Amino acid sequence: FELLSIQRKLGQTIIFITHDIDEAFKLGDKVAIMKDGEVIQVDTPEVMSANPKNDYVKQFIDSADKTQVITVKNAMITPNSIVRISDAPSFAITMMRNNKVSSAYVVGDKMEFLGVINIVDAITANREDLSISNLMITDTPTTTEDKLISEIIDLATKANYPIPVVDEKDNTLKGIISKADVLSTINTNNNNNTH
Repeated sequence: FELLSIQRKLGQTIIFITHDIDEAFKLGDKVAIMKDGEVIQVDTPEVMSANPKNDYVKQFIDSADKTQVITVKNAMITPNSIVRISDAPSFAITMMRNNKVSSAYVVGDKMEFLGVINIVDAITANREDLSISNLMITDTPTTTEDKLISEIIDLATKANYPIPVVDEKDNTLKGIISKADVLSTINTNNNNNTH
C-alpha cells in the first residue's frame, strides 16, 4: 500500500513488473499479461477476470483471488421488487407474488433506499390498514458499488436479505447483491486454487 500512496502523491504512472497475479491485481489500475515477450492482454483486473482474451490469460489469472478484484458493481443485479414508501401494502404483496420473492426494497420519491418489507409484514400491514413505513425493516445493512467482494463477505453471511447497493452520496438504490453471489465468488476462487 506504500507504493499506492506514493503513486497517488506523485500523480505519475508507475510500471511494476511481477509474476504474482494477486499482487498485480491489487496494485495495478491496468495489468498486462505477456507471453514470450509479446503482450497478450492489457485490461483492468476486473475486465480481465471477467473476459480473459484467450486460454493462456484465463489459465494465468485462474489462480488469482477474485474476491480481491471483483467489486460489488460487477456482481450486483437490479432488484425485481422495488416499492415506494407511498405504495399500499397490497401493491407490495402483488409485486412480491408476481416476482416470486419474499421481500421488496422500499425507496423514497428520489429512489433513495429506506428499508425492506417482507411478505409477512406486508400482509400484516394490509390486514391492519397500516402503511409500509409502519412495518418495514430500516436497519438493513447496505454496501456501495466500489467495495470489493472480500470486504462484504461477513456482511453477506449475516444478511437476511440480498444486500442493498446504494450510492454513497445520496443513498440511491443502485442494485442488490445476494449472499449466493458473494459466496459463489469465494467458491469459484477456492475451486480454482485447488487445481
